[in-house]
Amino acid sequence: WAPCGPAGGRRRVTPDSRDERLQVLEADLGHRAEVLALDEGCVTRSEGGELRIWARDGSHRVLSESSKALGTTATRILSAETTEVVFFDRRGDELRRLDATRGISALASNDDQLWLGFVDGSIEVRSLAAGPTRELREGPAHPVTRIVVGPEETIAVGYANGEARLWDLESGESMLSVRLHGPIKHLRYVSPRLHIATVLGDHLSLDLSLFT
Repeated sequence: WAPCGPAGGRRRVTPDSRDERLQVLEADLGHRAEVLALDEGCVTRSEGGELRIWARDGSHRVLSESSKALGTTATRILSAETTEVVFFDRRGDELRRLDATRGISALASNDDQLWLGFVDGSIEVRSLAAGPTRELREGPAHPVTRIVVGPEETIAVGYANGEARLWDLESGESMLSVRLHGPIKHLRYVSPRLHIATVLGDHLSLDLSLFT
């Protein structure tokens, strides 16, 4: 079970510390492909593509029935749909939509850019203003499974073949590559370390101090 709450304030839920609201939330989450923490609760995406935002009292709203990938920023929730990317605020209210002509397998964003990963392994770098779109194509020809913001104008990307790479956004070059056993399931950058885990339980923590 993945707890809902702010990244710095999650509590371990044990039979002795469990309260009624957490019991309800745990029971209702069911089988979810992804669970991402928010300050106000969490957002989940099921294997069937249902996207929900949950409050701490267990109440929820369905944001989408066809989400292909899920991402969050400090202020937004991102959902990759079949032909577009939908932005929501942290309350679940829709903000904007952007066209996407290919199948998206992973996505991430900051205040200026949107990064889209595709099943062919390519990565699209989009400006959220009116700037040009660029592509990173020198990676493995396997589906992109995770994208997170890295240090100093970089993004960390995980792939279905177990590879994880650190991409420099200015040059478009791969700065670091490692290979784990199994498709990459989790990526998290907490300066200066990048934490990586696969669906088969392989994991690694990389010190990226050199790139900060």
